[in-house]
Amino acid sequence: MNTYKANNSSCTLCPDHSSTSGTGNSLQGCRCNAGYHGPAGGPCNDTDECINEHGCEQTCVNTPGSYRCTCTIPGYVQNANDSKSCLEKNSCPDLEAPENGGVACVQELSTNTARCQVKCNAGYEHIGTAPGSNEMCGQSTNWTWTSTLNEDEFYCAAAWFPDTFFEVEVSYFTDLCNALTEAAKKEIIDNFLSDLRSRNICVANGTNTCDISDGKIHCGNVTDE
Repeated sequence: MNTYKANNSSCTLCPDHSSTSGTGNSLQGCRCNAGYHGPAGGPCNDTDECINEHGCEQTCVNTPGSYRCTCTIPGYVQNANDSKSCLEKNSCPDLEAPENGGVACVQELSTNTARCQVKCNAGYEHIGTAPGSNEMCGQSTNWTWTSTLNEDEFYCAAAWFPDTFFEVEVSYFTDLCNALTEAAKKEIIDNFLSDLRSRNICVANGTNTCDISDGKIHCGNVTDE
């Protein structure tokens, strides 16, 4: 087994990573093992299974003669019952929307990081964190929102001068949050993404890592203030 007749009186081991299914009468009787490829008799080279359909949910790592799956997105661990799949261990809770306003949020799936922008309804002012600033939660914050870490409080208060708008209007909705149309919501998320990308956030190696489909808007209750 796994040898071939080099001459009438001796046998030679098959080349590396090859074997025979029976008695090898010649070098060509040695065939490459599973996970390797090459002509009969060798040489046999490692097959990169990760190039083809491998079934790994996140990342495929090629190994000599085989491959393995790993979970490379922060907050995920390998499923003990299925080595090809990953389970979410850590994630960010939804950021609670303020009354008389809401939050526009974007999830960066590749890093399991969420970012939200606080906005107030018309007639209300954003109090607390700077208008237009982003709340962030991910591995770097131990899955806690930055406002919680910094003990910041944000809310929407009735405007002192409701007909006056400041230069930074990014913290305002153009209509009541819960009355926004789907087109308006898309425009808000698009603008939020553009703002993030202009600061090289949600971009890796020149490729966008956040998409409009990863965005959503949460609205708070409306009061009669």
